[in-house]
Amino acid sequence: MTDRGFHVAHQKVSIDVNLADHSLEGWTELTINPLEHLKIIRLDSRQCDIHSVLVNGRKTQFYSEDALRNAKMFKGSNVHQHHQYRNQLEGLMQPTLQGDLIVNIPKGFRFMQDTSSTGVAYHPITLKIDFSLRDPKTGVNFVGGQDSNIRKEFWHAYTTHSPIGQATSNWIPCVDGLWEPCTWQIEISVPRTVGDIMKKKDNSNNEETADAVSKDNEMNDNDSEDDDNEHDNNEDLEILVVGNNTASSEIAHPFDERKKVVSFDMFTPVSPQHIGFAVGAFVQTPITPNDDDDDEMNDKDDNSVPIYLYTFPHQVNDALNSCAFLHNCLGFFTNEYGSYPFSTYSLCFVNDLETDVASAMGLSLCSDKLLFPPQLIDPLFIHSETLVIALATQWCGVNIVPKSWSDLWVTIGVSRYMSNSYLRKLLGNNEYRFRLKKRAQEITRVDINKPPLAAPQLNFPLVEEDLSFLKLKAPLILFILDRRMTKTDRSLGLSRVLPKLFLQAMSEDLSNSCVSTAQFIRLCERVSHNRLDSFFDQWVFASGYPIFRVTQRFNKKRMFVEMGIRQVQNSEVGAPVMDKKDFVNDAKAVLDSDPVYPVQPIFTGPMTIRIHEADGTPYEHVVDIKENFTKLDIQYNTKYKRLKRKKNPPPAVPGAAGASAQMGDLDDMDGVLLHSLGDVLQSPAEMKEWNLTDWTEEQEERMVNEAFEWIRVDSDFEWICKLYINQPDYMFCSQLQQDRDVVAQYDAIEYFKAQRPSQLYSSILVRTLMDRRYYYGLRVEAAHALVEMAVEDTDFIGKTHLLKAFQVLYCFPGSTIPRANDFSDFTSYFIQKAIPQALSKIRHQGVCPPDVRNFLLDLLRYNENSSNEFSDSYYVCTLIVSLVNSLIKSQNMTFDDDETTKDSAFINKVVSEIDRCCRLDGWIPSNQNMVTVTSIGQKERLVLEGLCDPSFEGVIQYTRKGNNNDVRVAAFQYLLDLGAIRSKALLHYALTTSTKDSSVYVRNRLIFGLRTAIGLYAIRGTGGSRTQKGGAQATGTQGGAMMVIDGKGNAMAQRQEALARSSVKGAIELIRKEFESENQFKQQLWMAINDRHYGIISKRILLDICQVLYKAADSFIVTLPTPRPKKLVAKHLGQGKMVIKREGRLKIQILSVKGANGTVKKGKKEKKEKKEKKQPKIKLKVKAL
Repeated sequence: MTDRGFHVAHQKVSIDVNLADHSLEGWTELTINPLEHLKIIRLDSRQCDIHSVLVNGRKTQFYSEDALRNAKMFKGSNVHQHHQYRNQLEGLMQPTLQGDLIVNIPKGFRFMQDTSSTGVAYHPITLKIDFSLRDPKTGVNFVGGQDSNIRKEFWHAYTTHSPIGQATSNWIPCVDGLWEPCTWQIEISVPRTVGDIMKKKDNSNNEETADAVSKDNEMNDNDSEDDDNEHDNNEDLEILVVGNNTASSEIAHPFDERKKVVSFDMFTPVSPQHIGFAVGAFVQTPITPNDDDDDEMNDKDDNSVPIYLYTFPHQVNDALNSCAFLHNCLGFFTNEYGSYPFSTYSLCFVNDLETDVASAMGLSLCSDKLLFPPQLIDPLFIHSETLVIALATQWCGVNIVPKSWSDLWVTIGVSRYMSNSYLRKLLGNNEYRFRLKKRAQEITRVDINKPPLAAPQLNFPLVEEDLSFLKLKAPLILFILDRRMTKTDRSLGLSRVLPKLFLQAMSEDLSNSCVSTAQFIRLCERVSHNRLDSFFDQWVFASGYPIFRVTQRFNKKRMFVEMGIRQVQNSEVGAPVMDKKDFVNDAKAVLDSDPVYPVQPIFTGPMTIRIHEADGTPYEHVVDIKENFTKLDIQYNTKYKRLKRKKNPPPAVPGAAGASAQMGDLDDMDGVLLHSLGDVLQSPAEMKEWNLTDWTEEQEERMVNEAFEWIRVDSDFEWICKLYINQPDYMFCSQLQQDRDVVAQYDAIEYFKAQRPSQLYSSILVRTLMDRRYYYGLRVEAAHALVEMAVEDTDFIGKTHLLKAFQVLYCFPGSTIPRANDFSDFTSYFIQKAIPQALSKIRHQGVCPPDVRNFLLDLLRYNENSSNEFSDSYYVCTLIVSLVNSLIKSQNMTFDDDETTKDSAFINKVVSEIDRCCRLDGWIPSNQNMVTVTSIGQKERLVLEGLCDPSFEGVIQYTRKGNNNDVRVAAFQYLLDLGAIRSKALLHYALTTSTKDSSVYVRNRLIFGLRTAIGLYAIRGTGGSRTQKGGAQATGTQGGAMMVIDGKGNAMAQRQEALARSSVKGAIELIRKEFESENQFKQQLWMAINDRHYGIISKRILLDICQVLYKAADSFIVTLPTPRPKKLVAKHLGQGKMVIKREGRLKIQILSVKGANGTVKKGKKEKKEKKEKKQPKIKLKVKAL
């Protein structure tokens, strides 16, 4: 937070939005409370043209230091001077802005001291600034316009809120950031209707307007008459201004009858970062409570907060389908955490938004990609979470902001913890816990040498993608914090903390509605009545996670279960994961010498151990982990012999896979019947048909003699860790089949997946897959675990079970021909997607078996969806990905000519089938043309793996305007990854598109794509391709084609290179060597950096790429022209004759010297001058380094 010597108390904004020429024009008035006698006032303003500034009505001088606009390098500079260019933008790459617009206080201006105040205070002063803005690159996005082919009814504009803390100052002068909240009054002038957009107030149509209208009409020449009539009716659509609906009003424009003025008054102080609006021909649709909402949600009819959706007319039904649950969600948040902080909530779905959601006060600007019709299944589980997070961000993220960047984890974590709580109610407890478990597992994969949550290494200016790790880890930390608080302290946990936090914000106990990490810790300790220093020191102020190895044995003499828990993270922590998308950022951190955060040697805290003893009763024991090794003696409670287990009567499996098990007659059984999952396919006939294996008599005898069924460590999910327990496999089988916790079942599947393959394990897993009583996510995991059982030692039993499962569930009886799709059962739909994915991962000697390949090809070829009420877009994409997965060979595989010929023929079939899907997607588009996007990405994989040649001509057509933006981005990524960087024409085309294209989404994605391509080259090597047939490697050439390099080089050198690329530092050294000679890339990259069309985020990424690829060189090349030593002289000899000759500019005459005998001697210099006349011209150029 920068101290500028004043605070902004109120700001009024009046702007006129011109959708036709992408411009804003207006004025803003700031009411400032000085804290001292000011000589200058620094405001943040970029891109805007400032016309005049008044201080208390007096005109004053001002000047702008727009670094982005003024940055300029000297002639002859190159990429090695990237650090000098970065220094010019240093002010924009800081945590807080320093002020770009400097306003001088007028001479003689007196600051009047406020005598009514107890401290030193001054009367407020007002600044009025007239400004205009045209073709903004950041802050505001215009879609459509007179130079576009988009129909006028779809023209719209909106604020982007990116980069974080610097967005608003790109369209109005203000004190930007998160920490200068004030009250606001905003007036926006817009046309009344679509037909009024390009009409002048004098009702005259100039030539420019007529041309634009005729151009707009030309697009519909081939439309039907009904379409023309609809287009005419669209001229009457009203232009709406969407903002915070608190105290909004609409009046006629005072000077132009074709315009109106919409105003919003915001009496709650809010930072400029969260001031936003959208203008367009939107339709307002309210969300009403559903009839099946809970009664407690409907008891507050008078106090309910209205929710409005703003979309274009053709998107209303999709919006209602996508957001139907939001009213229920708002009621849940209100009941659980406190009242909604604003009076209304609006969601406006816009086109071409860079991120999924941009949050403002009482408003969420959402990408229209989040909308989906009822025919789509997958977005219901994906996009719903995004919309819930957007609503939760209104509580924590907009109404409450972090006190500093190091406190950002609090607001991110709280909003996502709130959303997870509602998703538990919406999707169920199994889905909730399964998602948390998968994300905890992802943290253990990526949280290696990462900075702590409370000390993030942020790359300013920030965008949403820079916060991905915080978004992943912060809500999980709050989840385990809640578990710790409710378990050990007998408190209500975060369900009591968060309402108190929001109450403090409403009562203004939080200064400027800012929350810090220290304040959050104090609040948690106050609620739990216990110190939490140890927890926050380990999980918030430090990094890493523990790895536990647990040993156990039963001591019959003492009747104790003896356990040992050892922390081994110091010796078993893996290497950091290298990702092509993150490589440039990771490399920059290494070059900047950012601190490295090693894992902690010891984590402490309570851990719950649950022992399921012989009588089937679970006994919980809470132990306190304090040291590196913890030895435990746990009392055994069962005093009698283990009861013998009886199997349930085998249930019917529908189509051989069936419903719930029948309990049978308990009176006729010797032991106790234990009802368990996975007890399908038990009859002898089914076991023979499925080739199933059961426990041997010896193993069953060992089971009977065990003292307990199974042990669970951390049964209450209080740790983010890796956990290894040495209990026998049959105990994990009992855990899988009898424990009701989805996390316990998932851990058991992971155990079988990691063990040595066996037919027994495959039988256990396929029974899990076929039992419909299991949660669908576990069945999906069981299908993927069966891949590990498909090895030669087990006679590929895993493959047999997967093929049999798909045949029974989805094919005609007794054949492998799939039935027509029926996705009415969502659980069955996800299993139908998972089995082909699993089959594609099976390998024998590095190759997917031919029968599996042909089976996957047939699934795609004969996919039938005509009678299905649901779309198969996601299913088709899954089949395409699975088919390409099956073609990928393991590394270091070589084949003879016959195998290569067969592979080439099959690859051609696969490529032809993918092309067919692309053509169908062109005729009948899938959602966001996702089939085409997937096809392009998978073709790229085939080229990178050396399985086919690139087709730049076939892909470049998808980069043209008119295609879906995601299709264009995928096509450009294909070009960049496969050689466009080394092709001058293709690279120039990509970079030109990143500056000139009308879509801000495409422009920004291209720069991100270039960064990803650099990461790919660094990790995989130049060209990024794998071994081709014959051991050759494909790489890009100057002409954009692919060059084949013999891969039969020094094997030792190849291994050394692979080892070097496994670390960030080694990859940097190698990629610098490879790109040092790429002069064309250097020139294009440096031209792009100096291009003024790029925004600050694009400049930051390009400079980061330069820093990674090229060493900085402090040099300044100066060229000094020198005069010619000779000049041309023309002499007229008469009679039309002329002689032109060179003559020295300076004539040096040497006096003759008489000798003693009276003769005249010529000097040596005169003789040398004659010789020099015969020498060729010499040009001198002096360069000062």
